[in-house]
Amino acid sequence: MLGGDNDKTRMLVDLTLSGERRLKGNLLVVPSSTVMRTLNNDSQFLEFEELDGVLHLIAKASICEVVPVVLPKSRGLESKPVDGQNTPHRALGLEPGASASEVEAAFAALSQTYASANFTASALPEEVLRYLEAKRGHLAAAYGFLTGKPKAAVAA
Repeated sequence: MLGGDNDKTRMLVDLTLSGERRLKGNLLVVPSSTVMRTLNNDSQFLEFEELDGVLHLIAKASICEVVPVVLPKSRGLESKPVDGQNTPHRALGLEPGASASEVEAAFAALSQTYASANFTASALPEEVLRYLEAKRGHLAAAYGFLTGKPKAAVAA
């Protein structure tokens, strides 16, 4: 990390800076802290990591808006993600820096994979149907964050 502290927690945010410049990535905060506490502490700069891994120190005075991004979690059938794994790129199976066409193709393929219509030959348990719906919502949120184009979860 820029501040020399490797024990920071990543919080996914969408930053708007003066001059309407937008950055998407992770605000690095002290564990057990929040975005609000980090913005209101005495430091004049924030540690910020873009989605492609580029680190910045950003002057708090240049920040116009901070929007925390919460990707819906797919619960019930998978283990808890490790810090840094619940990112838009990971949700779509992409590496940071993927092109818009790669994001579109990954979203389309994964949405089709998790469509419950694929499983009409057998009655699925309610838990599995809920998982598929949550997974499609997770994919849609990741797509919307990376492209700036909201996408409704693909219908079952």
